[in-house]
Amino acid sequence: MLQFIVSEASTPVGTNVTVHVVQCSVGDVTATTGDACQTCDRGYYSFDPRNSTCDWCVPNAECPGGAVISPSPGFWRSSPRSIQMHM
Repeated sequence: MLQFIVSEASTPVGTNVTVHVVQCSVGDVTATTGDACQTCDRGYYSFDPRNSTCDWCVPNAECPGGAVISPSPGFWRSSPRSIQMHM
């Protein structure tokens, strides 16, 4: 909660302001300062926005950034969140 105090003459007037912080999304990681989200760059991915670093792209896949992992040609995976590539 932030509190702003405005005073006119000698009579202070207080105002309370509630601030809601949005959590990071899948494909983002929490900055080490804990106050910002950072989207993973090409070559990296993240399925857990609580992490402070993005994960390296897995072998036999392409990672354009965020939470996207695409199997390389000739490979497949069992689900969109799987990091295991099958031939």
